Amino acid sequence: MTTVGILAEVLERRRFILWLTVVVTTSLALGRIVQPRTYTASAIVAPVKQSSEVRVESPLGMLMGADDSNTPPLDYLVTLLYSRAVLDSVRARPYSMLDGRTLPLAEVLQISAPDEASRAEDTERTVRNSMTMIADPRTGVVRLRVRTVDPIVAASILEELIDQLRRVLVARHLAEARLAEDFAKRQAEKAKASVEEAEKQLQDFRSQNRTFGPGSAPAVEFARLERELSLRRLLYAERYQDLSQAEMEVARVTAPLIVLDPPRRPARADGRGLLTVMSFGLVLGFTSGVMAVIGLATLRAGRRSSPPGTHTAAVSPLGADGL
Repeated sequence: MTTVGILAEVLERRRFILWLTVVVTTSLALGRIVQPRTYTASAIVAPVKQSSEVRVESPLGMLMGADDSNTPPLDYLVTLLYSRAVLDSVRARPYSMLDGRTLPLAEVLQISAPDEASRAEDTERTVRNSMTMIADPRTGVVRLRVRTVDPIVAASILEELIDQLRRVLVARHLAEARLAEDFAKRQAEKAKASVEEAEKQLQDFRSQNRTFGPGSAPAVEFARLERELSLRRLLYAERYQDLSQAEMEVARVTAPLIVLDPPRRPARADGRGLLTVMSFGLVLGFTSGVMAVIGLATLRAGRRSSPPGTHTAAVSPLGADGL
């Protein structure tokens, strides 16, 4: 079939194409209109650098992805936000709705499942799909968004997410600070034992060598023991200072997450996107109509061009006798 023939067929069937385009566009627009309105709550947070001066590369810190700046990395925040520990807490609490009711999140989101485990899993999946997290690696700013059918619930879910992030980050840094404190305590104890050992060696030497002249071998050994004792006392003082600093860090651990823009109740519903839906419907309907017309025209042209006798009649499986 030639291009001219295809164009002629399309022009001849333009009413069908127009009808199909209108039907598809109207159906998609009506489907979008009857859908419940959604509301999006947003917030802006940013990880902040901790004021820790104790540099102890703990196994927990390496496991959690901690870096030398004591700032939680963005990829860790993303993983934590979508983790089951955070989502379980979000799912467990009840939420107040715009109409005054207070319901579990599963009922707010209209989750229906045969058992509690399936309902919990479906609720967490719905919450996970409703969340959006946009992180800027250059500035460290993280934009969080939650979209639900109720504006109060959207803001409440976002508040709970941020609270859970802060709690988990506090627990993480507190655990790291305690590991650093334990490490500093062990180092201080070792330094103290080393000082006590040096003092005993010096005392034993004095008891065994009560008199000796300057420049003699006992005098040289005595000077060496005194220098070693002084160095060990200096090291013990430094370790004790590290221990004091580590104890202070445990006492003042805070969440390394600052809320730049707190969650607020959305003032209005999200746009329905009717223009986008209708544009897609026009393209889809017109394309489907044109393809249908071309397909039917090609099929008819193939039948007309077939030579006589090529069309085989249907034969009964029983043969001629069975007829």
